[in-house]
Amino acid sequence: PSTLEQVIPRLPGDLPAPVFVVQHMPEGAFCKQLAERLNALSELEIKEATNNEKVVAGVVYIAPGGYHMTVRKSLGVVRIKLIKGQPVHAVMPAVDVTAESMLDVYGKNIVATILTGMGFDGAAGFKKIRDAGGSTIACSEDTCIIFGMPKAAIEAGAIDVVKPIFKIPEEIVRMSEVKCNGK
Repeated sequence: PSTLEQVIPRLPGDLPAPVFVVQHMPEGAFCKQLAERLNALSELEIKEATNNEKVVAGVVYIAPGGYHMTVRKSLGVVRIKLIKGQPVHAVMPAVDVTAESMLDVYGKNIVATILTGMGFDGAAGFKKIRDAGGSTIACSEDTCIIFGMPKAAIEAGAIDVVKPIFKIPEEIVRMSEVKCNGK
């Protein structure tokens, strides 16, 4: 949560894309309270994702504990699909599940960031995003609370840019403008 507080509130309210946050949390965990706390600090709208919810640019969707968060596109509308399935890499929600579903919907127009965490969740999904032309960012070891997930993604060749935590918001904005506006 403290890592997210260093990034989400520093994103502009007119960010031209939705943001999907996956934290390894059990069902019933504090994801809704986290969303409320971040919402009070941010220009963006932040909420715990709900099943079949329409995805909107400028909104941050936090995966609820105990569910994989995916996105699906039907008749031109992108919606969140929450899945109560099996853990992936022993976690649910899993970054890889969300990342792979994003590829199906957004293709190369993805900016994906891995901030902190134990294990290697995210490395495979981020590699697929990067290989498809999406942009990927990892938090640098010297500013990362737990470097396991960023390290695994870097070692997998899944990361374009490694930045200190305080530089990640501006990098997200820069990459998003390139993807959304061609700047």
